[in-house]
Amino acid sequence: MSDNIQQYGRQYILTIGNEKESIQITNLRITFSITHTHDKTPNKAKISVFNLNPSHRGQIASGNYNKVILAVGYGTLSNCRVLYAGQITKPLVVRSGLDFIQELTCDDGATAYRNAFINVTLSAGSTHDDVIGQCVDTMDDVTPGTVGLPSEVTLTRGKVCYGPTRDVLAQVADHHGADWSIQNGTLHILHPDYCLPGEGALISEETGMLGSPRASDNGLEVSCLLRPEIIVGSLVRIKSIVADYCGDYKVVGVQSQGDTHASRWECRLALVNGKFKKAKKLKRKRKKKTDEVSS
Repeated sequence: MSDNIQQYGRQYILTIGNEKESIQITNLRITFSITHTHDKTPNKAKISVFNLNPSHRGQIASGNYNKVILAVGYGTLSNCRVLYAGQITKPLVVRSGLDFIQELTCDDGATAYRNAFINVTLSAGSTHDDVIGQCVDTMDDVTPGTVGLPSEVTLTRGKVCYGPTRDVLAQVADHHGADWSIQNGTLHILHPDYCLPGEGALISEETGMLGSPRASDNGLEVSCLLRPEIIVGSLVRIKSIVADYCGDYKVVGVQSQGDTHASRWECRLALVNGKFKKAKKLKRKRKKKTDEVSS
């Protein structure tokens, strides 16, 4: 488990723009409240930027700037890692005293969730991995992540995939009792017995745990300083003075809050315990695709 971290000298990089151009903000006051869950609905964020210049506020208001990436870290800007990436769904400017506050309501993968549509036929011998790969191909700004399913399903006959991509993904996930979600623009499909690959994070008093863990129905709730490497589906190891809480857990929810000009800079984790297998990397698979269905 990884515990070699620096947690002083808070830093952030907020990137706002579109596919062709963007601005980076590192020295204005920002506040944010972000929710990541393992549910299929887009993860939401509210990000507020204080006293952004009028030209940039105009780019956001016009819809020309419609994407946001928030990276946070400690020490230097080079240590920042992505905490949230999504689309701006509702920009609003409010005034508070002398401050003009640009509020950004954002959804992660919202465009793909709403608009992606699949229209292909897969030949006999294709698998559910092939179905998932074809789904990813239809989702703009979404990259393939991981898939962890308890069994492989091979199609004995050709399959028509036609309709909103989210519905086809839900059919595959439901067949296995799994969840699918978009996390910072990356698609993951995980059965409850699976977790993301990679090394987990150690959470202890020495690495930024705030207060004591709290028992929940299925595991624990833990608060700690912001750790952008801790994402839904990943493993963490809890080291607590309460021995019953120590052990390895899977992250199923993250609520992150921060204010660059106040003390708030933390996340609250929802954790479940158990024995978890590592999911595998998901790849786009086109080779078994046949002609598109005529509409």
